[in-house]
Amino acid sequence: MPEVVDGGQQSAGGITPHLIAVGQRVQIAQQGLATLPDLRHRARSSDECGAHQPISYRVLIDSVCVFGVDLAELALRKGWFVKRDGKHTIPKQQSQKLKAALVEGLEAVRISWKDANIDVSKMVEGVEVG
Repeated sequence: MPEVVDGGQQSAGGITPHLIAVGQRVQIAQQGLATLPDLRHRARSSDECGAHQPISYRVLIDSVCVFGVDLAELALRKGWFVKRDGKHTIPKQQSQKLKAALVEGLEAVRISWKDANIDVSKMVEGVEVG
């Protein structure tokens, strides 16, 4: 008889069906995000600029939704800044681009799950990016 662990049935390998389902959802989400092109931004400033490295949607979603990184922090890490008065500043246009991409990435995940017949509507209802 399987051992009960955290309210779920443990399989012979020690992995619960819930963990298997979560892993499948993550894999489906990653596949959906992989279809989106990397985010790129070319600085249009006479000020000193960061490297403006591309940001993949997976890095964006993982950074914000999994690891809790603020969008401004991600922008700084990827060099999406200009240097003004000795400070690294994220221009409004770049900040808005990242917010819009976060919404687009979350929508791509939702569609991927919907296409795989995974009902997650209650998990993602009312998600707002502000």
